[in-house]
Amino acid sequence: MSIGEKRTLNAYYKRRFYRGRTAFARAADFIALRVILLIACYLWFSFNVESIIAAAVLTAAAVGAISVFAELVKSVRLEKFILRENARLSKKLFSESLVLMPRSEFLGIVREYIKRHGKEFAGESLVYTAQTLSPVDEETVLCACRAANRRGCKSLFIFSSASVSQPARDIAARYDGLSVAFISGDMLASCAKMPDDNAVRQYILKQAEQKKQIKKQSVSTAIGRGRCARYLLVAAALFALSFFVSYTLYYRMLAGACVSLAALSFYAAHSPSAAPKDA
Repeated sequence: MSIGEKRTLNAYYKRRFYRGRTAFARAADFIALRVILLIACYLWFSFNVESIIAAAVLTAAAVGAISVFAELVKSVRLEKFILRENARLSKKLFSESLVLMPRSEFLGIVREYIKRHGKEFAGESLVYTAQTLSPVDEETVLCACRAANRRGCKSLFIFSSASVSQPARDIAARYDGLSVAFISGDMLASCAKMPDDNAVRQYILKQAEQKKQIKKQSVSTAIGRGRCARYLLVAAALFALSFFVSYTLYYRMLAGACVSLAALSFYAAHSPSAAPKDA
């Protein structure tokens, strides 16, 4: 794994761990908390120690010890979070693979589940499968229950690759004389090979690359071809309006920004990389 890929993975885990806070926000919080801690410790030691030098030394030692302990706790929490996040993404990838895998492979997982839980399927029961992307709805439950009634079954097991909607569960509970059980994709995970950590890492890297491409496309659209004349037109309109409004400076600053965007658009349209290449 390259250094760039490791940085991408670490950035993803930290962003999820800190609930979307950027590196700048985390650095600002780090500095602010250390400053508050430093002031609090110094005030405490200055009131309890006569020597100012001793108070400063004790303050530095206390802040350093607390910071090291906090970083150790944070690293342990981050490692545990990475394990939980990998498990969550592994389940997500498995749920997606249930929908995309061939029908025969999906039925193989169902058979393996029935083999491991044979006692639950004893008696007159019907197994109904729904390999769909959307959650199991009322219509699917109605079709399965009607099929079970036609065969005279007393119990019905609906295997689904997705979750089960609440209206579908409500419909199943209304059927008299028929026991309906739902086995969703999460329950089937124990009978199949889950995506490993390498598959999870590749998924994270792929998502990061897609986001990067979207950002590049948005920037290229803003300063793409044909935008130069529009920016100049807006700049001229803002400059003309600046003579009739009170906030003259702001309008002219915006006009200057539009001229800068027009220059970038002109450069992007006439740069060597934008020129068409001969086949």
